[in-house]
Amino acid sequence: MEDRGSQLITVIVLFFVLSWLTVILRCYVRARVKVFFGADDVLALLSLFVFTATCSVFIVGVQAAIGKHFTEVSLESYLTGIKMFYIAELLYIALTALVKLSISVTLLRIAVEPAQIYALYSIMTITILFTVLYFFFILFGCRPLSFTWKQILGGTNGSCFPPSLIISVSYGHSILLCLVDLTLAILPIFLVWNMKLNRHSKLSVALILAFGSMYAS
Repeated sequence: MEDRGSQLITVIVLFFVLSWLTVILRCYVRARVKVFFGADDVLALLSLFVFTATCSVFIVGVQAAIGKHFTEVSLESYLTGIKMFYIAELLYIALTALVKLSISVTLLRIAVEPAQIYALYSIMTITILFTVLYFFFILFGCRPLSFTWKQILGGTNGSCFPPSLIISVSYGHSILLCLVDLTLAILPIFLVWNMKLNRHSKLSVALILAFGSMYAS
């Protein structure tokens, strides 16, 4: 079976470098040019740190077993790979929430209509609420916690949520994230609609904001 570990690490490193360059440039512009560093910038930095931790954990998992067929690794490495994947999943849940909160706070800077402000605060509240619930759902999916990766040994000293429940909740969380992403992508159109700009400028600004929201999500 082909080992895809090197390909995974290449992708991870590529997005790691791009993420650091993007956030560093953003922070430089906000701190040195705009001379203002807001809550959205803090959230962006937190997102970067969590993404860095996610990449680190995933690379450890790749070196152990992720990307390899289970017949080509030792049982110890396989257990390590499952454990790292589990930790990376928890970090990713937190990461997606931080990114969406950062985008929402950024859009709040240009929101003027009460409906727009209400929509953004609603998005942030829903994101925080469902992220916390889903995070703990995954965290305590198996009892004891170590049974998450030790169950492959055939032990019976633990239990997990039914697979059907885990799949249903995960699909529900994914659908919610998609709806949030879609809202954050469409909302910039309404945010710039009443700005004192010509139609071409409005369209350009709206597309840039929408693309940035979708790309970051």
